[in-house]
Amino acid sequence: MAEVLRVGIAGSGFGARVHAPMLAAHGGFEPVAIASLHRGDQERIRAESCISDVLDDWRRLLDRRLDLLVVAANPALHREISEAGLARGIAVLCEKPMALDLAEAESMEAARQQSAKVGAITFEFRFRPARQAVRRLIAEGRIGTLLHVAFRGQDARYAHLLANPIGWLGRRESGGGRLGALGSHMFDSLRYWTRDEVLELSAQLTTHVRDAAGERRDADDAFQVIGRMCSGATFLLDYRSSTHLPSGWQLEVHGSAGTITLTDDAVVRLYDPVSGWQEVALQPAAERQGLPQAAASYATAMLPFLDSLHAAVSEGRAGEDLPTFQDGVESQRLLDAVRSAAGNGRRQVLRGSGCQTLRP
Repeated sequence: MAEVLRVGIAGSGFGARVHAPMLAAHGGFEPVAIASLHRGDQERIRAESCISDVLDDWRRLLDRRLDLLVVAANPALHREISEAGLARGIAVLCEKPMALDLAEAESMEAARQQSAKVGAITFEFRFRPARQAVRRLIAEGRIGTLLHVAFRGQDARYAHLLANPIGWLGRRESGGGRLGALGSHMFDSLRYWTRDEVLELSAQLTTHVRDAAGERRDADDAFQVIGRMCSGATFLLDYRSSTHLPSGWQLEVHGSAGTITLTDDAVVRLYDPVSGWQEVALQPAAERQGLPQAAASYATAMLPFLDSLHAAVSEGRAGEDLPTFQDGVESQRLLDAVRSAAGNGRRQVLRGSGCQTLRP
């Protein structure tokens, strides 16, 4: 890897704990500066990020010589920071959800197009070997015509939500809520796996733990979405964070000729009526030794994601798996539709009857 890209990071929470060590471990990136958006403890930020240049204003990042700007602030600031970076000719990697609403996301994509720079979204879970296997099996026709996708997740966070403040994550106006944090990933995976688009959906959003740890929360901690794709296949997305049961994820993809299951992003199984169940062999996962614990859990997805991002920024060679700003726009379109459906209790139609799939 010939070129090392200079990176600035806006956001000193996840940006310091995960982005900075992961970028440094990759080898193709050099994190050179990080900005705290809330004037956080500079010594803590230096220790977590291993970056000596800690700034108290993200705007000062743009005065550094950067090849890439990582936007790891809360979603209410994504548009302003991303568009400022693009205007200075800097490629942008933005955390999900892309923005507060579709209008902001579309503005960001317009700014990216005008700059002709790379704009990527951290839908890094696409690169987990198990999720890539699901995509390959569907594309190969191993389950025939797609009929239904059921994707469920839960986190054992009830006691944590009661006892601990969660800050902006509990405030709807700041872009908090599990729909944005994890529903954005779930929708992106649905589109990525099926190469299809959502035609219509119905939804509900719930805040089970509202008043706790001295906070009043109005952002969702659970959601359920049902809908139909352009191809006619149906889907269910179901997530709850306020449970006592062990955390876990389960995917079922049903087709006319068989079924794929994915358990905890680790075990893929394929069923057909003749052979029965078989476990699917996965590509070896990328790993790095010596990463801090907060970053290590993301390594299997983030390292190949960063390979693709590096190729796009340094060589203009974007692979089809790299999630772009346009993918962020489409995810945001779905998040907005979920909020509308949950708010008015009505089915939301996103596309006309002649809607097209992502790729033939």
